[in-house]
Amino acid sequence: MLDYNILSNKLQQLNTYRPLSKVEVDELNRQMKIEHIWSSNAIEGNSLTRYETESVLANGMTISSKPIKDALEAIDLSEAYDFVKDLATNDTPLSMRDMRDINRLVTLKTTERPEIAGAIRDIEVWPNGFPKDTYAEPSQIPEKLAEFISWYNTTDDHPVLKATKAHAKFVTIHPFIDGNGRASRLLMNFTLMRAGYPIINIQPDVDARLYYMKSLQQYSQNHDINQFEQLIYNEVNTNLDERISILQNRELEISKAREETNLPPSFFDNSSQDDYSSPSF
Repeated sequence: MLDYNILSNKLQQLNTYRPLSKVEVDELNRQMKIEHIWSSNAIEGNSLTRYETESVLANGMTISSKPIKDALEAIDLSEAYDFVKDLATNDTPLSMRDMRDINRLVTLKTTERPEIAGAIRDIEVWPNGFPKDTYAEPSQIPEKLAEFISWYNTTDDHPVLKATKAHAKFVTIHPFIDGNGRASRLLMNFTLMRAGYPIINIQPDVDARLYYMKSLQQYSQNHDINQFEQLIYNEVNTNLDERISILQNRELEISKAREETNLPPSFFDNSSQDDYSSPSF
């Protein structure tokens, strides 16, 4: 049994440190956003590297020898990420419209027909190499989505467990023709952001991707979430440790600077200057 109190305590510890400045948080959030867009797209087969993804988003330029579709997927996911990040700043219950909007943004520029983006599928789909009944039948989708949204808005699971289950449940329903994986990872991070946890990104290297896919397969076929739960728990735990380390090192640097200068202590206290908090960090 995983101990979610450990994660709660680390989040509390994270919140005890002096806030980062707006400039620092903006840069960290920018890096996390690029990492998410690159890794989430790469899991689905997008060929852009992290550097190329950043270049597309910064300059709006396609990459030589790379498919235009890959650049458009990066732009789409960037817009969907911003939408989800804004959505996480309020406590409005999750709605069917929210899920449609997320999928619409994820797929708008790459779908064959714009009207398909955000539309519930009416055909069967299944992943290569997996049983045909992996995902919900089209006729089952409206009811399963309604159950999912009701569960999401009423569950009292720990936020990290809720994020884990939300990802697994949603991707198993697979309500849209395309973009379900990207939308489910956004939904997971939306849940983490809203609760104040740092976002996580599944790495797209062969081993990490295979473990991730097999973990989801276990849930889809056997309703066994243990392996996937362990994966997400470990990712959140690692991210919390990394951010605590960043803030601890910053506190040490501030203490050293105070000792080495004759400046008043208030000079180092930026709590009244340009502090900024963000659900992503």
